[in-house]
Amino acid sequence: MQRADQSLQSNYNNIRQVMGDGVADSNENYEVEATVEQHKTNHLLNALSVIVNEFPALGTVIQGSFGDQIQIPSRPQSAIDRPITGSS
Repeated sequence: MQRADQSLQSNYNNIRQVMGDGVADSNENYEVEATVEQHKTNHLLNALSVIVNEFPALGTVIQGSFGDQIQIPSRPQSAIDRPITGSS
């Protein structure tokens, strides 16, 4: 969550430098906010994945509550192979 907030602040500051004070209602601001919300969702899904792996019965309860609206990954994102980048 802290990284998501830092990312939001960094992106917001960059946009504000370019666009000035009118950034709050800009499409760029909405895009940054949507990206941050996606990061938060990913963190939540990772936490749910860990919980479901530790307590499988909770997975049934969670899936029953949300139905098809939520797809809990079988492994946390950090455990899923990522493409190799220059910094890897």
